[in-house]
Amino acid sequence: MDDKTLLRVKLPATGKHYDFWVPDALSMEEVAQRICQAMQAIEPDFFRYTGRQTLMCALTGQIPDGRATPEELGLVDGSPFVVV
Repeated sequence: MDDKTLLRVKLPATGKHYDFWVPDALSMEEVAQRICQAMQAIEPDFFRYTGRQTLMCALTGQIPDGRATPEELGLVDGSPFVVV
């Protein structure tokens, strides 16, 4: 099954939000890595991925377990995150 979830991710350096479709089977660690790499390509003047950044839930302020998948965390389309 090829289920995906749409995450809405804010890049604080620009204040812009970006939407990313992510496979539900990926770990959140892999999701964060891919999104941060994409952010570097999209906003190279404002963001450089060093491998230390991750995603934080914009609603709770918590960083999700990196081993959990979006599906396991119960994420739904439009779930808001911030790059930290």
